[in-house]
Amino acid sequence: MYTRIVALVVVMLLNPLVGMAQDVGSVRLDTLAQQVRRTFIIAKSACLVLSGSTVQAHSEIAYIEAAEFTDVLEGLINGDAERGVEAEQDAVLRSELEAVQLYALG
Repeated sequence: MYTRIVALVVVMLLNPLVGMAQDVGSVRLDTLAQQVRRTFIIAKSACLVLSGSTVQAHSEIAYIEAAEFTDVLEGLINGDAERGVEAEQDAVLRSELEAVQLYALG
């Protein structure tokens, strides 16, 4: 049951990111790919925590990856000079990223 919930969350988070990847430069594409990887790490860690497997270690991994996901997402929306990512200019994509941000922040 928990696996289905986590899978649903991953799909919801990935949908706008995959759509964005079609119209972006290499830095942005790499950043989006890293975000996709993070969602899988978070999902895997959440499943392992819920199963009772090395809870402390996987909780820490999920926390660290979720914090980085949030920071990078903010950069994708508003730009991040350090990462070389410009602010999203497309209103539809920006809206989708903001929806992911709201969902990710709870």
